Formats: sequence, C-alpha cells, structure tokens
Amino acid sequence: MTEPSLNTLRLHDLVDRFRDGDRAAADALLKAVAGQLGRLAGRMIRNFPKVRAGADTADVVQGAMIRLTKALGDVRPNSTREFAGLAALQVRRELLDLARYYTTRLIGRPVQDPKTDDFGTGGGDGPAELELWARFHAAADALPAEEREAFGLLFYNGHTRAEAALLLGVSERTVYRWWAMACERLVEQLGGELPT
Repeated sequence: MTEPSLNTLRLHDLVDRFRDGDRAAADALLKAVAGQLGRLAGRMIRNFPKVRAGADTADVVQGAMIRLTKALGDVRPNSTREFAGLAALQVRRELLDLARYYTTRLIGRPVQDPKTDDFGTGGGDGPAELELWARFHAAADALPAEEREAFGLLFYNGHTRAEAALLLGVSERTVYRWWAMACERLVEQLGGELPT
C-alpha cells in the first residue's frame, strides 16, 4: 500500500479532531477541500459557457461549501472516508441543481444553430447537454456504495487513486476496479451518451 501523503495525514487529523468536537477543525476541513472543489468546478463549468455566464466556479464552490457546512452540522463523519464521501455528495447535489436550474432557464430560448442544437457557443451547453449532466450526476448519486465512493473521490474530489485507496482502506487496484465498474454503469445508465 502507498505511504500516506501529508495532505491525507492532515485530513485524517482534522476529521479526528472534528469528531472529537473541535470546531476549528471543521473550519480547517472546509478550507482543505475548497481547493479540490474549485478545481473540479472549474473543470466542469468550462464546458458550459452559458452556465458560466450566470454562475462561475466560485458560485459552484460556494454552493457546495454551504451544503457541506450544513451537512457537518447534522453529521459527524467517523473517518476521512466518510468525510470525503459527504463532500462528494454535496458537490454532486450542487452540480445537479445547477444543471437542472440552467436547463429550465434555457428551455424556450431560441436555438441559434438548428443543425447542432448549439446556442452559438461551441460548448454544447444547450438544454440537452445540461439535462445530460443532470442525469449524469443523478446516476452517480445512485451508484452502489463502493463504486459511488471511489467515483466520488476520483471525479468529484479530484483525489489520485493512491489517495483514494488510503482513504478507503483498500488497494489502488480495488479503487480502479470500483472506478471502472462505476464508469461502465454510468455509460449504461445514460444509454452510452456521456456529457462533454
């Protein structure tokens, strides 16, 4: 098994302190994941210029952080694994709500290019693409537990396989197997059509 990174060890310590009632540890946990959430949101929102016009990366991160803060008021994760899963869930929910919101806002707008159903951005951010993202996040939320955890750590939280393996207490090979199974299941659930 891979040696824990300083970042992983710090997360373990913060989760332990938070579980023991240290409020400062909760704030530090939120700060620790903000960068990961920002990188993820930036990567995903790039594909939606029309969404980006109304909500930027900071908006997505802020929404996910508000959700995570509220969740931490109700749930006290017992491990870094549980915390990472909780954070991934909040990102999924924020992205799902964002995709749904912009889908409803875009429906009824005139389509600028009837051949491509594109709104002239070249980014594929029309209602169909946004709806596909909404379905993608909903399908990710419905994955079996191990697959959802591995997928959440890698896709939503931006961890490496080695970091995910440490957080989940399994081998990198197992993380990869769960990831591959999650990807196959998502492709199947979405009828082979994945968002860009």
